[in-house]
Amino acid sequence: MDRAILVDGDVPGFTSGPMDAPPPRGETADRSECLPLTAVLNGKPEPLGKAVAYRQLVGPDNDRPAVSEFLTTHGVRDASTLLNRLRAAITACADGFTASGGDGPSKYTGVKQLSPVKAGDDAVAYQLTGDFEGDPVPLVFHLVRVGGTVATFYTANFESGATPTMPPALIAAQATKLS
Repeated sequence: MDRAILVDGDVPGFTSGPMDAPPPRGETADRSECLPLTAVLNGKPEPLGKAVAYRQLVGPDNDRPAVSEFLTTHGVRDASTLLNRLRAAITACADGFTASGGDGPSKYTGVKQLSPVKAGDDAVAYQLTGDFEGDPVPLVFHLVRVGGTVATFYTANFESGATPTMPPALIAAQATKLS
């Protein structure tokens, strides 16, 4: 997996560094239809991958954007199932949900589908808006499937509440590297 994930030099202006694996326990959505969203948020999209690699990608603009990437291998059927479950969760959980675990209860005020980057065999993108002490925190996810491998990209804006931009060059480069 480490040879398949983005590294320094794959995308001009971005550096790639190690990222710790997520903690064993994460958040769990209060509604079963929202569980696919918390699974991705936890860094463990379901169905669980057979292999996984994690990276932190940092851009040239004052170390922004900072994008987390995790690459998971599933087999084509499970990888397709993962994206289809996310699409259903985006629709079912559009009005938000709460989650428990992690550092305590979390409130997500909404989920909306975004236009995915045209890459790979399939792609989905969405914004999950968290509530941090009364302030909106937009979390943006882009997932791209190439065969049985899913690349998940995540970025957040903790400063202004504006939707953060996901650099399409990262997604395109990863899809090309997996092809």
